[in-house]
Amino acid sequence: DPALLDSYEPERRPIGTRNVLRSLRREPQTPGSGLGDDLFVSYLDGSSTPDTAQPGQRAPHAWIERSGRRISTLDCFGSGLTLVAARHDTGWRRAAAEIAATGLPLHCLTLAHDRAGAEAAARYRVADGTAVLVRPDGYVAARLNAGADHHAVLRAAIAATVGRPAGIELPMAG
Repeated sequence: DPALLDSYEPERRPIGTRNVLRSLRREPQTPGSGLGDDLFVSYLDGSSTPDTAQPGQRAPHAWIERSGRRISTLDCFGSGLTLVAARHDTGWRRAAAEIAATGLPLHCLTLAHDRAGAEAAARYRVADGTAVLVRPDGYVAARLNAGADHHAVLRAAIAATVGRPAGIELPMAG
């Protein structure tokens, strides 16, 4: 939605400006400056740490098992919106599948009950009734608490993420 472009100025421009100014300095860079600074940039001015899934911050890294391979949760983002939920929370999986079936690029990353899945669930702070919506660029868009209606909560979060006012139907492909 064109309204989403309005988020560039308050979210991304300050970071881009900082990076340009840093690249123009002739003196040696301080340890830790550069890519490391950019990876944990926050669009919020809160004091959250980069290892918890907070809206406006990059989604945290956690190792998980998928098809017998060890992968990072960060490798699961990029091809659309991603809903991170606990494996046993079928309400989120069902809501994500129904919305994705309409053509919206959304997939659900469910975290298993194994040790790696439990550590990832703790880092993302997801359990029964809660989930995290992650943008394709790896930033947390929303923390969700389902209440009684997973589908309505997820649709509202997606609408806000893509810049649609509440009550405006999301356009679906197909």
